[in-house]
Amino acid sequence: MPAYNECNDIADFLAQHFLAETRSGLSLTTVGTEHHLRQHNSTCGHLVERLAALLRADLPAAERHTLGLLHKISQHNILLTWPGTQLQLQATTMRVGGLLGEVAEFEARRLDFILMTKATLLEVCETLYNPRRVSTATHTPQLAHFLDLKPTAKWIQVVLPEDLTHPRLQRATLHQTLGLLGDINAIFLFEPRPEGFIIFTGNLQLPNIDGILTPQGTWIVINNPYYLSPPIRDATSPHYPTRKPGIGSLVTLVDQQLEGTVVAIEQKYWPTEWGYLIRLDGKLRLPTILYSVLYRNGPKPGDIPYRIRPSALHPDDGEKVFFFDNFERQTKATVVGLKSPGLFDTLRLVQPRGQLSPREIFQTIPGYRLFKWNESFSKDRHSAQTRYGSTEKLDSTPPAEISRDQTTIKRVFGLMSRIQFLATFLRTRRTPSTPRHHCARL
Repeated sequence: MPAYNECNDIADFLAQHFLAETRSGLSLTTVGTEHHLRQHNSTCGHLVERLAALLRADLPAAERHTLGLLHKISQHNILLTWPGTQLQLQATTMRVGGLLGEVAEFEARRLDFILMTKATLLEVCETLYNPRRVSTATHTPQLAHFLDLKPTAKWIQVVLPEDLTHPRLQRATLHQTLGLLGDINAIFLFEPRPEGFIIFTGNLQLPNIDGILTPQGTWIVINNPYYLSPPIRDATSPHYPTRKPGIGSLVTLVDQQLEGTVVAIEQKYWPTEWGYLIRLDGKLRLPTILYSVLYRNGPKPGDIPYRIRPSALHPDDGEKVFFFDNFERQTKATVVGLKSPGLFDTLRLVQPRGQLSPREIFQTIPGYRLFKWNESFSKDRHSAQTRYGSTEKLDSTPPAEISRDQTTIKRVFGLMSRIQFLATFLRTRRTPSTPRHHCARL
């Protein structure tokens, strides 16, 4: 067999063997780490045997030197025990600790070693096949241990919903959700808890967020170790008094007339603008996730090019809606009618201080300030409340239906009470007081 065919076969082995490895139903135990160690040593041992056989062939000096370096590196990378201490010391950050962080660091650096070896073999194969071509050594192997090199692949920890346990559905959900933010190379999933990590190659466009909404409406928890600080979860909204869109709400992409869904929010301390990850879906376009900020009168030079505004809501009479008041508090109201295009009459209950009975407040609110509560987070209200800075619990009980006649009667009675109070006040002001000279004679 020609030498270039042997190089090509070794490169094919690396690609197929890495993809055929078991990556679902793994265990985060000491026995589980031995599984990753055996797979790595098996790959390195196979490389040593194949490269040793290839070096016995008649090769040019430059290609022989390159293949000799790969042979020495493969021998040097064989491990006798699990390098837990070394992985902890050379980890990117300490935000993801434990065995999961060690395994993720190990697999990310191992992937770099395999990709570098495969790219070098393909270059040597091309040179051996066409000796007259101008040789450009793009991938030069470094005679160093793969754990001592700076990793180029990035990884994140993910925690899936408890009811999502099937490996195929787990992988499909992760590819549909996070595959739009970077090139996924490998997904490792563990048991019994549905968690794992994803290794990306290339540029990963993932802001400092703690989770993302899937197309199916479920929530995936994310822990990104490449940020030194954890995501901010209790920052004051910088959009006062503009209504901030929540997770799962519809927004409109300014200047493009495209409607998308907010799938993640990157909170920042005031007055820095928050970042919104929006997902654009359509029948004639591929799904896309864009990083955007709220539209504020006009973009400034150097700003993020994608700007969004909340989509106007068109609720029916008697429908429950939410809006943010002047103090950025989430408030529930009931729509009682359409006053004019884009303006809705609403009715809500408030509890004044020092009074036992609540008081009804009638208010006209624009449609772009109204939004509906995302029902997909009803199972995890506390985490959603902490995640998005809500100050009060959401009530999922349906509101009582209020007809137009009942609303009119309530408004009339309220107006009559005000008129009666004003008449009593004026009558008291007009009552003549006792003259001063009369008091003096007495």
